[in-house]
Amino acid sequence: FPISVETLAPIRCASVAHAGSYMQIDHAMGRLFTALAAQDAMVTDQRMMAVFHDDPDLVPVENLRSRACSPVADGVALAPPIEEAILRGGLYARLRYQGPYADMKGAYRWLLGVWLPQSGHEPDDAPVLEVYLNSPQQVAPNELITDIHLPLRAS
Repeated sequence: FPISVETLAPIRCASVAHAGSYMQIDHAMGRLFTALAAQDAMVTDQRMMAVFHDDPDLVPVENLRSRACSPVADGVALAPPIEEAILRGGLYARLRYQGPYADMKGAYRWLLGVWLPQSGHEPDDAPVLEVYLNSPQQVAPNELITDIHLPLRAS
């Protein structure tokens, strides 16, 4: 998998919390985009992102915490059910994954189990961020492109 190490600026997002299976984050994404549209806060090419707080190998599926996110400008007012989330700025390892969301586990295992131990970097205590560069409404599952951002400690 291609990996780059890059610094991201903090990102202000509209967000909706999700509890349970990470494979169902699309439900929270649907609620988020419905609420953004209802609040007249949608822009052309509204981006989809998600943060994942827990390790699904260590936390029971019903206790997994995640958040559907979409960047918004500073002046955009947000009302429930939307909450503001400021995504952490700083150093990240970015893995570009192409394929179905359901098959991403192998990319995570490689990133955390192969790349990270030999990279010289340490993970930071912050959630993993996924940025969806296209959507299942636009392309076939094998053409989906996702950037997985693993937060790293600054050296």
